[in-house]
Amino acid sequence: MKTRTFRQIGLLFLALCAAGSIPAAMQMEITTPLSFGHREWNVAEFAKSGYALGLAQSPDGFLWIATPRGLFRFDGYEFKLMSPQPVEALAVDESDCWAGGEGRLFHWADHRLETILLPKPFDSFVVRRIGIHPEGGLWLADFKRMLRFRGGRITEPIQTPVSGRDSLLTFDQEKDGRLLLGTLDGLIALESGRPVSRLLPRTAVTSILPLPDGRRLLGTNRGVFSLEGEQVRPLVDQPGLKVRQLYYSAGGLVLISTHGQGVLALKDDWLVSMPFFDPIQRQIVSGLIQDREGSLWIATYSGSLHQIWITSIHTFSSGDGLPADTIACVAEGRPGEIWVGSLGGGAARLVGDRWIRAGPESGLPDPLVCCLLVDSRGDVWAATHETGLFCRRGDRFQPVTDQDGRRLIHSFTSLVENPPGTVWAGAEH
Repeated sequence: MKTRTFRQIGLLFLALCAAGSIPAAMQMEITTPLSFGHREWNVAEFAKSGYALGLAQSPDGFLWIATPRGLFRFDGYEFKLMSPQPVEALAVDESDCWAGGEGRLFHWADHRLETILLPKPFDSFVVRRIGIHPEGGLWLADFKRMLRFRGGRITEPIQTPVSGRDSLLTFDQEKDGRLLLGTLDGLIALESGRPVSRLLPRTAVTSILPLPDGRRLLGTNRGVFSLEGEQVRPLVDQPGLKVRQLYYSAGGLVLISTHGQGVLALKDDWLVSMPFFDPIQRQIVSGLIQDREGSLWIATYSGSLHQIWITSIHTFSSGDGLPADTIACVAEGRPGEIWVGSLGGGAARLVGDRWIRAGPESGLPDPLVCCLLVDSRGDVWAATHETGLFCRRGDRFQPVTDQDGRRLIHSFTSLVENPPGTVWAGAEH
């Protein structure tokens, strides 16, 4: 395990997250100190595709990219073209990944990609949207129609009320079975295949996002609206804000991919400005997803793929439970534990959000802990200023002795394990 010495007041504890602070105004910068990493993947084969039409992560960790020139898979190191057929839609269920194009579906399961041709008369059906049906199977949609695909066949073709110059842009199914269709001319609710209500006329509804509180957010060509029952209220009503996708990320943050304004965010129904989205300002965002490790992946119409990982900085002091304000060393312990050694208060470990002290009552008599190491077995080694080297096996520290039973009392400067099971201690003399 690695340790690091902080010669300053307090301890800076870094934890990955993807949430901002509660906004104090309609438009604001995040005030919590944030640092972030950014990488732009501009691989030649992917860039030739022009842009991504969708992003998804399969349960086995692969990132999938739908493009006009084929289906790509990214394993963290390289992009691989899995099929040269144009792909316009992606969806992921509990175990598999699905992609759709003209007259076909792609099914990734058990580390194998299967191509499924749609039967006639649907062999020319262009799958532009895929949704997971709550009772099993998939919903498939083009600009006018919807199909239910289950067990390798089409079971419920639906002729939607979308006609003429209107187009079906997105859809969602509520728990009671009602279908919500986002179109160029508003939102249509279907029950048993029949329209029962129309909302937001003359407004293009491009994205429908269910929220944990039961509401749905509607992304449109003039901002973001909240839908609760039949009631629609504006959250961000801006005629120039063209929303392409709404995405619910970790920490309750709703990410908004836009046409020409990069990525915006909503926190508690307030629009907030995130500095880590600056690299993609004024770009057309064609795809957005957060992977299981917390990184945000953002595809743009310029043919590039951006990866952003966010680091939030939390400051602890003695007022938060640290053994002292001067921290000499830090070590990562068992999952969920961080150990610190202080100059004046002994050692402590962070479990959850609580610091647990380790002093004389735990077998560690010296308040000056200079070095810490957690070895491969989970034992904690502590080098003190005047009372020697100690090892914690179980719940108490015990002094470390040599072959003759004498305690090792030196001015230790470092501890390291190499190979596993062998601990080395460095001293000044």
